[in-house]
Amino acid sequence: MDIRTSYMDLGSLHTAKDQPFTRDQLVRTLINAARHLVWCTSMDGKLLYVNRVAERVYGRPLKELTADPDYWLDAIHPDDRENVVANLDNLLEKKHIEQDYRIVRPNGSVIWLHDRVSVVHDANRKPKFVGGIGTDISAIRESEALYSSLVECMPMQVVRKDMKGKVVFGNELYCQSMGKPLEELVGKTDFDLFPKDLAKKYRQDDRRVVKTGKVVNHVEAHEKANGERVYMETFKGPVYDAAGNISGIQIMFWDVTQRHQAEQEVLAAKEVAEAAKEMAEQANQAKSEFLANMSHEIRTPMNGIIGMTELLLHTTPTSEQRDYLNMVKQSADSLLRLLNDILDFSKIEAGKLDLEHHPFSLRDCIGQTIQTLGCRAGGKGLEMLCHVAPEIPDMLVGDAGRLGQIVVNLVGNAIKFTEQGEIEVDVNLESGSEDSVDLQISVRDTGIGIPPDRQQAVFESFQQADASTNRRFGGTGLGLTISTQLVELMDGRIWLESEVGTGTTFHFTARFGVVDPQPTPVDAEALHGVPVLVVDDNATSRSILDEMLRQWGLAVTVVADGEQAIAELQRAAADGQAYPLAILDSVMRPMDGFAVAARLRQEQDAALSDCQIIMLSSAVKAGDVEQCRQLGVARYMQKPAVHSDLLKTILKTTGHCDPSQASPKGNAAKTYRKLKVLLAEDGEVNRKVAVGLLSHQGHEVVVAEDGVEAVAALDEQRFDIVLMDVQMPNMDGIEATRLIREKEHELDRHTPIVAMTAGAMKGDEEHCLEAGMDGYIAKPIDPEKLYDLMDRCVSDETIGSSSDPVSVAPEDANANASPDVERDPGKGDDSELTELMNDPAAAKTLSAIDMKTARERCRGNDSHLRILAETLIGEATGLMKSMREAVDSQDVQSIRRGAHSLKGAASVFGASDVLEAALHLETIAESADLADLNAQVDKLDEEVGRLVAALILLSKQDAEC
Repeated sequence: MDIRTSYMDLGSLHTAKDQPFTRDQLVRTLINAARHLVWCTSMDGKLLYVNRVAERVYGRPLKELTADPDYWLDAIHPDDRENVVANLDNLLEKKHIEQDYRIVRPNGSVIWLHDRVSVVHDANRKPKFVGGIGTDISAIRESEALYSSLVECMPMQVVRKDMKGKVVFGNELYCQSMGKPLEELVGKTDFDLFPKDLAKKYRQDDRRVVKTGKVVNHVEAHEKANGERVYMETFKGPVYDAAGNISGIQIMFWDVTQRHQAEQEVLAAKEVAEAAKEMAEQANQAKSEFLANMSHEIRTPMNGIIGMTELLLHTTPTSEQRDYLNMVKQSADSLLRLLNDILDFSKIEAGKLDLEHHPFSLRDCIGQTIQTLGCRAGGKGLEMLCHVAPEIPDMLVGDAGRLGQIVVNLVGNAIKFTEQGEIEVDVNLESGSEDSVDLQISVRDTGIGIPPDRQQAVFESFQQADASTNRRFGGTGLGLTISTQLVELMDGRIWLESEVGTGTTFHFTARFGVVDPQPTPVDAEALHGVPVLVVDDNATSRSILDEMLRQWGLAVTVVADGEQAIAELQRAAADGQAYPLAILDSVMRPMDGFAVAARLRQEQDAALSDCQIIMLSSAVKAGDVEQCRQLGVARYMQKPAVHSDLLKTILKTTGHCDPSQASPKGNAAKTYRKLKVLLAEDGEVNRKVAVGLLSHQGHEVVVAEDGVEAVAALDEQRFDIVLMDVQMPNMDGIEATRLIREKEHELDRHTPIVAMTAGAMKGDEEHCLEAGMDGYIAKPIDPEKLYDLMDRCVSDETIGSSSDPVSVAPEDANANASPDVERDPGKGDDSELTELMNDPAAAKTLSAIDMKTARERCRGNDSHLRILAETLIGEATGLMKSMREAVDSQDVQSIRRGAHSLKGAASVFGASDVLEAALHLETIAESADLADLNAQVDKLDEEVGRLVAALILLSKQDAEC
């Protein structure tokens, strides 16, 4: 029906045919069109009107409903009927009621009805009718039921509050927690239910939710009805009405007391762990500082060994002496590498050891490494053997030092655990390609062997085959662990085969790059067809020498003992095919190599007596060299002979090369540019040593005594390079470098800076490079390494006053050598010092100084040594005075710096007692109390007094002369 409505006059409503509605028609039409149940009865309950919505609500036609006046009451759910009737009985008194109840339809379905019932009065205000409007709220009730089932089934407490903070709903768990039924909780606030401190916090959280409209999640304290305080994880969020406005707050929370306690325990444990970690880090730092300090102290005597060896190599030693000196130098270099391994220990533990990748000769690397252990093996009467398969290219790319370290560990263990027999290092090609090779290196011994149940354990840290092994043979058991990690870094693996009482073979594989193209080998064409007799009673040694010599084209004959050698030499001479060369093992039975050589020299036949002899020995004994000289032996070499050394010796012995006219590669004089150098060094003695080294090479040197002066010097003038000590007063080298780099950034220039420090810990170099330095060299300084590093760091254009290069004489064994004349290193102006040291009284005073170390530091220049002695007298005295004052003022940094500076200055003279006392003071400065500091300073002062007395004696010697 199309209804047009005028709100001004209901009487003006018309139908489509323009017929006016009556007022009753209009009301009836509107009521029938409504979606709500509308009904009206007389005061005595007679139904006067009901709209058609009743059919949908009650599930019966309207006629049936009006015909059965009792159905209206009978259709109410039995559980609700009594309450509904009671409310209607009180209608006249209340005049208006609202109630919810269920209607049961004929088909059994149930709907919820919200009924609003009122008494309608006439004009005289007398009750006339009863009218009601019913709304189907089944959907709402279902939603509420669903919500209720959800909140009641959830394993958490749920409560809903209005905007005033009053409880409007709580699930069963919440009511149980509060110890009250819902009816007693509704309308209550947090201040009614909880202690004031909790209530205040809860209310603040409620306000935050209302203000932000966001959910708040946290763990908070909560008090149960019995007073027990627990911890709840809480989610508080806003409740919205139909208009989208916040009408309240809903809170969901559950007990997390156990979790909270566990978290607190974890936090406590974490704090303990962090404290333990901090202690461990402090201990590790202490270990690192200890290693750094010990590194400095170990390097001092090692530098003496290396330096004195180099000085001896500059004299005129014989070939045999040169071999020994080279072995000393190689051993010292190995010790320095091992020292670096100790300093790398933290990285070894973390598996972060770095490998270098440089070209190296495989055969020389293996041979020289084994030779450094030859004396140990020879002292036990063991035969040392080395075999490298001929098909393996000689020049490889990798870390020769680390490879040597593995071999040293394995061969060293083999020597330790072998009492008789032999030790062999065998290198074979496992696989290869154009640019890499995989090698298998085996170290075999005839020692005690390892039981099967202990074979895996030996690769673990600090483990040996059994406890008695450590007691009998010593050692830490760490070497194999380090070797295993190095092998893994070389993309290899390590394993062993062993039989108790027979021996052990350690195998490991490693991958190396191949130098392409391989360098041209020493020309051995002249040796093709040259007869050579090899005499050795060890079958493996004979086989190795036979293979090696045949590679060079020699015509090789091998025999097993001295008597066979004499017979073969005599036969060949009788046939007119005398051997020009014989290679003899010195230790054989019944006739050793010396006996064979003696027989040859006694022969009347020149073809026999002129035979050149190379003597090989596993055990170098006193007198062997002199015996070889008397017998006219061309060369006395330690077994196993280094591949390249043996080839050069054979070429020289057979007269196919003239060493005096051929300077070996690497022995040509090196040339360095003259540079303008800024030297930043606070120690006066160390400063003079450095100035001497640099000036000797023709460099122009400007000195700064700390970082402040260094920065100022660079502001005033430019330099080719800066040599920066790291530990200096006022401003250290790191800070100075950073400041220099900041200034250079603005000027768009870069001055090379090289760190010079006694610190040698792994990480020190990275720290210096991060600060902006270009290079790093550890003290004690190797002059040639320093010169090379300076040359690499400086660009082509230099600031030095002259561009003329400075030549540095090679450290070649043959330089200025004479076969008949030998001289002592440093001899020249040392007669006064020699006489002084021979004086018993003076020698006692000078015992505070290691004269060999001191003279080596000064490169044998005794005049320079006396000047340094005078300098150290003043520096040591001044440092002790400063440290006394620092102790009084408890200036820990000044104490440490003074002790460090004194330690560095005293190291020039090898004053070990001063070094030890200064090191101890430097180590304890931060942790010791005043009494301990005073005691240690007293001890250091006493040792410095002995040192100064010795220095005064040295300096007076110069004045007397």
